[in-house]
Amino acid sequence: MCRGSTTHRVNGQSLVLRAGELLLLGQNARQSIAPAGAEDIAVNIILRPSFLADTLPLWGEEETPLRRFILSCLSGQSESGWLLFHVGDLLCIQNLLENLVDSLLRESPNRQTVLRLSVSLLFAQLLQHTHRAELSTETQNLLLTALGYIETRYADGSLSDLARAQHYEISTLSRLIRRQTGRSYTELVQEKRLSQAAWLLRNTQKHVDEIAALVGYENRSYFHRLFAARFGCSPRQYRICK
Repeated sequence: MCRGSTTHRVNGQSLVLRAGELLLLGQNARQSIAPAGAEDIAVNIILRPSFLADTLPLWGEEETPLRRFILSCLSGQSESGWLLFHVGDLLCIQNLLENLVDSLLRESPNRQTVLRLSVSLLFAQLLQHTHRAELSTETQNLLLTALGYIETRYADGSLSDLARAQHYEISTLSRLIRRQTGRSYTELVQEKRLSQAAWLLRNTQKHVDEIAALVGYENRSYFHRLFAARFGCSPRQYRICK
């Protein structure tokens, strides 16, 4: 939304999109828009699945549950089918949106490359601000909060702390996470930790034991066993091969 506001009806739910906010709709979302005022300006951008697939490798190297969840919303596989990002006050995202719109309006020889890079940078930023996102149901919002918590607190967070912060019983939150993702909280944390460890091995020269501690494993031998089971080799071998 560039200026003013518009009212949308998405999957039977009313949403108000205000200046600077971003509404992402999945392929199967059903939407209608109420008449807008003369001063209300919005830009509608349609991304082909192939275009989205081309930009995916540039979102970041980690394959995380949070990233998969956002992709499921955009692809229409999620029951929600939409994401509303309240990011009107975030200059980094506003600049990216302005550059994206500017690239769409200008013809240039490298236009497609610029568009792909702009979209990739935009999604990379949105993944850092999922606490600003809103979904269609309380359950989906809670799941997004849980995945965002794992994304940032994988090294020292706990299910009990998350449940307390969200005013939920631990058992209730645990069942919700497993029902929605097919995995337990512990399994999702382990996936994130190992993914982050692999990224650090590829992109830094930190010692393997230091990396294990950074991602939340005090027991080094346990970290080595988990890593080998996940990637089929030891952390040192992974660093050499990658």
